Formats: sequence, C-alpha cells, structure tokens
Amino acid sequence: MFNDLNLALQIANPAFKDNILTWGCKVSVVPTNSYGPLFGYLVFNLMHSWHDGTLQFLVPKDDFELTKRFLVHILKYEENEVLNHIPV
Repeated sequence: MFNDLNLALQIANPAFKDNILTWGCKVSVVPTNSYGPLFGYLVFNLMHSWHDGTLQFLVPKDDFELTKRFLVHILKYEENEVLNHIPV
C-alpha cells in the first residue's frame, strides 16, 4: 500500500522524491482511562483542550475529575438560568 501511495504522490507531483516508509509517526501523549463508561468524558475533555495540534491543558485521568469537568461545562452553558450561582 505504501509503495502505491509513493507512486501516486510521484505521479501527482514529479518533484516528490520522499519515501513515506521512512517518515516518523508524530503522536501526542494522550491520557487513557481503562474504565470504558468514562471514555466519552475523556474524549470530551481531549476535544475541549486540543488546539493547534497540542493539548492546551492537562486532561485528568481521575474518574471524578473527568465527570466534574464535564458537569461544570454543561452548567456554564450561556442559557443556564442559574449560571450566576456557580462558583469560579
């Protein structure tokens, strides 16, 4: 498959001479949580902290902290009628 992709890239751009098999993999260190039911909270926190290819703030692995951040985000929704009562 990689050879076919290299060939396609060379046909699309004759100046392309790089071999993609030698390219390194760039993956950020992403926190994991082995407890499946909290996976959605983990994904939400990752999406919320991801900006310009990096994590802007640490994503907690702790179950309580994951759910707390999600709940605070929901409660801080701009149309929440009790928004003024939420401590900062």
